[in-house]
Amino acid sequence: MYKLTPMNPLPEAPILLQRWLEERAIDLSLRDGAPLDQESGFSECGFGCEPRIGEFRLLPGDGGLDRPCTVLLLPGDLHGFDGVPFSPYALPACSDEWWVHPKSPLRVLQIWNRRRLNPSLLRKSWRICQLDVVSMLLLANQRDGVSAAFPVGPSLQHPLDPRWAYRDECWAWMSRCLGEDTSCASDPLEASLLLAAEKRTPYGERDQASQDD
Repeated sequence: MYKLTPMNPLPEAPILLQRWLEERAIDLSLRDGAPLDQESGFSECGFGCEPRIGEFRLLPGDGGLDRPCTVLLLPGDLHGFDGVPFSPYALPACSDEWWVHPKSPLRVLQIWNRRRLNPSLLRKSWRICQLDVVSMLLLANQRDGVSAAFPVGPSLQHPLDPRWAYRDECWAWMSRCLGEDTSCASDPLEASLLLAAEKRTPYGERDQASQDD
């Protein structure tokens, strides 16, 4: 059984964001290295068993992915299943990512990246473990991607925030895992917003003009 751990303390938003950006920078610098090993620490694996709500499933990959695709199964439409993937990082990047465990390899749920799963894909997946009853109840009490029980990351506001690129990358990666179109679909920015952003100072720097005022 896997037990979610709610209400763990996280640093204040500026410190949390800085730590996430540091982890992101390290990850990008290591992209040319060897592929990551699959998650370890779970002994309750199984292939071909019927999927159930609250299971962690390892989806089959195409052989070219840089990390395994593990999802948490949640109720979908018409008795189907949705899958919520986990972030590759140890801390939540934004307000719709939930920090559900402080030590497990599977720490942060990407609620914004929740996707409908094809039944044929699920039949080829591996069962890793099952959430316990308390964790299932915690998840059931969360509404519309907003968490009252789990710590979340800082909100996204600035159009040039590097976390937008992270979301687009993870959306495309998940689409590839599912055999879908890899076009960006994670809160795309409007052209007018980008045009306005081009007239501003880079993300993270103060506006010199406002200082002169």
